[in-house]
Amino acid sequence: MVKTIHEVAADLQVAANGYLFDVEVSDGSKIKLASGPVGFDGRSAPLEPRRAPLLGEHTDEILTGIGLQSAELERLRADVVIQ
Repeated sequence: MVKTIHEVAADLQVAANGYLFDVEVSDGSKIKLASGPVGFDGRSAPLEPRRAPLLGEHTDEILTGIGLQSAELERLRADVVIQ
């Protein structure tokens, strides 16, 4: 029998094997994600699961890290080169 996604998420064996983990999303709520099929050091879920970054979330940090100044960032934003 094939289970639905909701049945799999509620399955006791899935929980016991650690196949699902909670990840906090951008609004602060938590969602359950399935671990990947590849395991390292006997674990299949990441040690510190986290959401993917939003578009442009780290732009300032990365570009200032390579030497751009805030005035340059604002000019790039105004020219719609970066978010």
